[in-house]
Amino acid sequence: MRLRPLNDVVIIEPDDNHFVSDNLEVVKIAQAGTIILPEDNSLEKKANTGYVVSWGYSCEYNFKVGQKVWFPQWTTPCYFQDGDKRYRFFREHELNAVDEDGS
Repeated sequence: MRLRPLNDVVIIEPDDNHFVSDNLEVVKIAQAGTIILPEDNSLEKKANTGYVVSWGYSCEYNFKVGQKVWFPQWTTPCYFQDGDKRYRFFREHELNAVDEDGS
């Protein structure tokens, strides 16, 4: 599948593309109604760098495919999984920095 982001969305392939836990269940409700946060989800580590895969037509910055970018580590991620690769979606204004030299 070929993704084409719309508006100011940028698709990033995270550096590590590895996650400590793939458990998507965020909370568990005990019998008494208490909310319990599983430890493995609260300690999940995510990369804060990645490479540009594609970007929308409303982006102000002139991105290049494969350009390294930095983004906040602790965000609510939106993922797309294609086979064994997982991509993240960001709005352009959420990115922190871009490597313009390509080094």
